[in-house]
Amino acid sequence: MPLPPLPVVPFSEERAATMSLAIRFFSDSVAYSITDATGYTQLAGQHKIPLQLWEERGVEFFSNILDQSPFLVFPYKSVQITYSPAAYALIPPGMTAEDGNDEAWLLPWALMLDGSAYVDTYAIETGQPSMAVAWQRELYLFLKRTYPAASIEPITLYAIREALRRSRREKIRVLNLLLDGKTLELVAVKEGQINIANRFAVGVAPQEKESYATAVLYFVAAYLRSVQEHPHANGQDVITLYYLPHQWGFDNAPLPQLKQDLEHMGYDLSATPILGLFLNELCE
Repeated sequence: MPLPPLPVVPFSEERAATMSLAIRFFSDSVAYSITDATGYTQLAGQHKIPLQLWEERGVEFFSNILDQSPFLVFPYKSVQITYSPAAYALIPPGMTAEDGNDEAWLLPWALMLDGSAYVDTYAIETGQPSMAVAWQRELYLFLKRTYPAASIEPITLYAIREALRRSRREKIRVLNLLLDGKTLELVAVKEGQINIANRFAVGVAPQEKESYATAVLYFVAAYLRSVQEHPHANGQDVITLYYLPHQWGFDNAPLPQLKQDLEHMGYDLSATPILGLFLNELCE
């Protein structure tokens, strides 16, 4: 797959040692940004990759990107890599997988892994559940070899931590919705306690505006019905939707319909690109 022309790099390899590199893997693309010590973005870019090819040949595609963008392997001060997990499960506080068998927490999904996924656990906060997460094994190992000092974490972890901070601060229930392609991740936290963190198949693409909005609303309403008598607002819930602009188009395809449907139920919906999650983390 041809890559876009190599951008003009406004800094030297030596100066990179004072800068930070962030790489974000999504279902259909990989994005990067390079920031200096003041937080100013010196360079940013994104490569779109068809989902099927990404799953089957992820290492090949990312290796090709590195070959044509050598500035991505400069010796940066720090490297942060995040990814959309293939599957995850919450592990109750104080419990761990027996003999390091993290896959046990992902059953029955783990039965289909057949050794093709990398599975690890991540701490959320002291006293909170931890996460057992699965992702592409070969790509993960390639990243560890290429960026041995990098932090590599699932994007879901940021959504949970942000919800925990906000729910404690405002004494409310926080619903964070992460939308990436045909996948919805729903995170709900009330006053510092995780109610749910789960992944759902929406089944349709964002371009199918009304069908997509209806599918997302179905999962949100189902969760709200599970924790209260009816899904209508009680004045103590806030809903934030995190999305990928390149998937939704210039008109943010499903957003008006989602806003309208949730407003009918009494909720205000705020929406922001997924990258806003990482800015929230930096601001805390």
